Amino acid sequence: WQTMLAIVASIADGEFSTALHAIKYDPTILRDLIAFALCKSLGTLCVYRLLRESGTLVVATVTTLRKVLTVSLSCLAFGHSLAPLQIFALVAVFCHTYIGNFLLSIFYSVTERRDKVENHSSSTAVYDESNNDKKKLH
Repeated sequence: WQTMLAIVASIADGEFSTALHAIKYDPTILRDLIAFALCKSLGTLCVYRLLRESGTLVVATVTTLRKVLTVSLSCLAFGHSLAPLQIFALVAVFCHTYIGNFLLSIFYSVTERRDKVENHSSSTAVYDESNNDKKKLH
């Protein structure tokens, strides 16, 4: 769908004919565009599946880390430079993600322990007619 929308937008802007001339001049561009569209579609399907199976918090964490790693690898692989403030921002985002996940894991472990204690203390006594005993149900 995104490819179709991009084609419609480029036709509306008058850039589609320029793109066709570029493809005529260098046919490998078409191969690259098709590979890009396929990779983007596959990536979108992966994000949707991750969202369905893990929830929004995991998707936000994964996509944020992916972007941070992409920028970092781009700088290393292609020699792009970053200003000190940009480096600080990358480190801050990276640390925030891990610190946030660490704090969430602590929160969930405390919540699980509290729920176990509440469930144990709220068990009820039930009369069992078969052997005239009271049993606790959990």
